[in-house]
Amino acid sequence: MEFASLARIPLIFTGSAVILGVDSVRDTTCVKKFKERFDVFSDAVFAIILTIMVLDVPVEVLHGELNYMELAQNIGIYVVSFCFVANCWYKHALMFNEVEEVPHTIIILDFLLLLAVSLIPAFTKLMISDIAQGTVMLCGTAYLIVTILEVIIARAMLPAKYQDAAQMKQVYTYIFGSAYLTNSALLVVFIALAYFRPYFGLVLFIIIPIRSFISNAGKQQNFNDISQLDSQGVSSFMKLSPADRRRFLMILRRYIGQMRS
Repeated sequence: MEFASLARIPLIFTGSAVILGVDSVRDTTCVKKFKERFDVFSDAVFAIILTIMVLDVPVEVLHGELNYMELAQNIGIYVVSFCFVANCWYKHALMFNEVEEVPHTIIILDFLLLLAVSLIPAFTKLMISDIAQGTVMLCGTAYLIVTILEVIIARAMLPAKYQDAAQMKQVYTYIFGSAYLTNSALLVVFIALAYFRPYFGLVLFIIIPIRSFISNAGKQQNFNDISQLDSQGVSSFMKLSPADRRRFLMILRRYIGQMRS
């Protein structure tokens, strides 16, 4: 009886291993499905925000005549908000593109980000109805809150992407830190300017999303290139001077391009 019991032990462990393997596969599948639903939900929110904004652009015809100046002004306000929200979606897509699992903390932060972005149509409608210091400053404040949340989420996402998160945070700060700091500083200046010159502040708000969209593509490519180095390579890169870092990035991008071709 004892030998018979001992003989059954490997079978029990083998069965347990199979069960554990099946459970791990199920967990992985659930995580991937949740990530897909999370991405779809976020994309849908951005799409709805952009749709609501364009529906709020008034087109009025009085006595058979259209006020083209007022229409151009309203469309201009919509363009400012559209560029900002579209750039938010672009950065959001880059942040979550290569992540298979999203931690609970980041989900909460992302909901806060979507909440802040969803307020943009309301502030856009306010500016269309009355371009005053209060409405323009409110919209600028919403832009600033969104920018700060983007930085927090992007840095919080690094442990989910890379093993050496502390090292990659240094690289992230080097590549993106100055751009985010500059954008935040410009927003503060433009908000203050809107207090005195609302029209001028509103026009300047469009500079930030366009500037960010143009620079982000190249910066993201640099970050992706550096992330392909091993830990020692990243450490050596961070020890280089700023001029040598730029030169190294050019050489690294050329080398990666040749390897892919």
